[in-house]
This record gives sequence, C-alpha cells and structure tokens, in this order.
Amino acid sequence: MVASRTGSYKKPLPVIHPDNEPYWQALKNHELRLQRCTDCNTLRYPVSPVCWKCLSESANWEQLSGKGTLRSWIVVEAATGNPAWSEDIPYVVALVDLAEGPRLTTNIVEADPYSLEYGQPVEIVFADVTDEVWAARGYNFFLSVSATSHPDGTAFEAVALLNGELQQSRRFFQ
Repeated sequence: MVASRTGSYKKPLPVIHPDNEPYWQALKNHELRLQRCTDCNTLRYPVSPVCWKCLSESANWEQLSGKGTLRSWIVVEAATGNPAWSEDIPYVVALVDLAEGPRLTTNIVEADPYSLEYGQPVEIVFADVTDEVWAARGYNFFLSVSATSHPDGTAFEAVALLNGELQQSRRFFQ
C-alpha cells in the first residue's frame, strides 16, 4: 500500500549512510528489504555491518512480504519532544513480528487506536515523504484475512521515520 504526503515535511528524517542505504533505497521502490547473513542465514535487524549471531560481514538484501502480527502497542495521547507529532495525536507505537521473523518498532495506521487486539495481522504501508526519502509509514491494521481487501489511504508518518534511525542502536533478539 502506498500513500503520499504533500507539503513540507516537519518530522525528523533518517540519517542515511552506507550500511542502511539499501534499506532506504528499497523503501523508495516500495519494498521492504533486510539483510540476510550468507553464512548463518539469519535475518539481520537492525541493519548492521556484521551479523549479530555469527559476526560474519557477508549478507544479501532480501525482499520481505511486509506482513506481520501485532504483538504489543501503546497509544500516544500527548505529544512530547518534537511538536511535529502533535497533529497526529492519538497515534500508536507498536511492536510487529514480521512473517519472516524480525520484530519491528513501528506505527499502526488506518485503525482505531483503542480497538487493536493482540495477534491481529498487519501489512506495511509505504510513504513518499520527500524527494530523497521514502519510508515505511507504518503497518496497516486490517480486520479481514485478505490484505488486498483493505483500501489504500493516508495515515501517520509519526514514529516510523524516527525509528529507522533509532533502531540502528537497538537490538532485538529472537
């Protein structure tokens, strides 16, 4: 699913560097790609120059389905820090387990924040944020089993862009 944002973008943009550039380039193409270690076959997340499991420097960028399962969330009801998020109140910050294994911190968009349920299926939503930055806008909450039956639409960019950089310093272990 793809949605565009018009006007000037007020929220922080990610720092793109050689280690994470393929990730952001894939988002530009509306694909979710993560590194897969070519030595131990582990998906690397967050993006890293070495595998967290075997310390190998070898990896390929693998396209993922963009589908996942809602595991935990909070509803943000008051903006703190950067005032750019105040227009999005309330918004959801969530942990989503991707179908392929890694756990992402993201937003749940296009949903009533107070009607979410543990284990609900979600699907990625992409956003063309600026001419240089494309982002995983968040994950779409849908009630039907078929992802194709959920309509496209606009939603929050909120935390997803910020998380792209913050997750560079965080590790999630399975």
